[in-house]
Amino acid sequence: MAARPSELLLVIVLAMMAGIGSVGVDTLIPGFPSIAIAMRAPIEQVQLSISVFFLGIALAPLLYGPLSDRYGRAPILTLGLTLFLIAVIGCATSEGIEGFLAFRLLQGMGAGAASFLARAVVRDLYGARESARVLSLMQALTGVMPIVSPVIGGYLLLLGWQSVFWLMAGYGTVCMLAFNLLIKETRPAGHAQPLASAFSGYWQILSDHSTLGYMFSGGAAFGGLFAFIGGSAFVFIELFKLTPQTYGLLVGLTSTGLIGGAYLGSRMVSRFGLRTMQSAESAICAIIGTATFLVAQSPIAGPWTILPLAWIYLAVINAIAANSMGGTMARFAERAGAASAMGGLVMFGSASSCVWIVSALHDGTATPFALVMMCGGVGSYIIQRLLITRGE
Repeated sequence: MAARPSELLLVIVLAMMAGIGSVGVDTLIPGFPSIAIAMRAPIEQVQLSISVFFLGIALAPLLYGPLSDRYGRAPILTLGLTLFLIAVIGCATSEGIEGFLAFRLLQGMGAGAASFLARAVVRDLYGARESARVLSLMQALTGVMPIVSPVIGGYLLLLGWQSVFWLMAGYGTVCMLAFNLLIKETRPAGHAQPLASAFSGYWQILSDHSTLGYMFSGGAAFGGLFAFIGGSAFVFIELFKLTPQTYGLLVGLTSTGLIGGAYLGSRMVSRFGLRTMQSAESAICAIIGTATFLVAQSPIAGPWTILPLAWIYLAVINAIAANSMGGTMARFAERAGAASAMGGLVMFGSASSCVWIVSALHDGTATPFALVMMCGGVGSYIIQRLLITRGE
């Protein structure tokens, strides 16, 4: 195994890898209306590009996890990001919504390699106790992506929506080169497992109540976040009459909560522990999700009433995501790749499902995404109370 890189270098490179999902979504959202016009497709179908992207991220690591535990992290990352780059080219050259959605699914399957391997590498190098702290620091840096991505995406629209995908291609190339040149392999020596054993590890992971609690509690809250991301573009641009550039700027400012929340979470989890922090954070998500739903039904619904609530939700979500993944991998050092894959399946599967629900409920108002945000927050709190408390 390669010498352990410095923590600063490790966190920067892994934050870039973990942030590939944000780059693949947040840069594109301001362009949804433009894509709908160019492809002569309803806005609901364009919104599904988020859902299928996250479906790809969710499903692919189920294969990547055992393969990376067997063959190592570096070759699987290279394989996934190569698929990502091929799919990006396909998206940029698509002329119809069906082909576009198919390539978005493949793009998500490629991005899944980077997003899940970033977490597995942290577990390789830092062990159970320190993983949550380092994951929170990584999430703090990753929080920069949702801030700058919608802003960049909004202004790239001036060059055409295809330009967003050329940006994604460059980003994926940098991630591939940075990992292979600077970090290289991190899988512990002697931990290569037969594929049959690696795949059977999924059942062991799913049999642990506490692990299920961390996975599904974090997944529910994560889904609520992407309900907002998936539904807000149409509402803010078409209903509230913001320009794509203004929308991108406001969502970017709202996403500043990701950095502060992740940093605070990384400090507090060392003091109070995963279980206590998961309980408190899921309770906040439940309260803020409910408040967002109530505001969306009222006459004061608008960018200036919804975005402050979204800021708080985002501030909590980065911390809860890091704690959820830390709790998921805590008991499975020898199966870090498989555990990370299962955690990613639940989180991104929830995100995909919630965006699909928002699209199905589309009625031209803020109600659909606000309703799903509320359900995600409340569900997160209920799940952690039922499973994590019982499991520990």
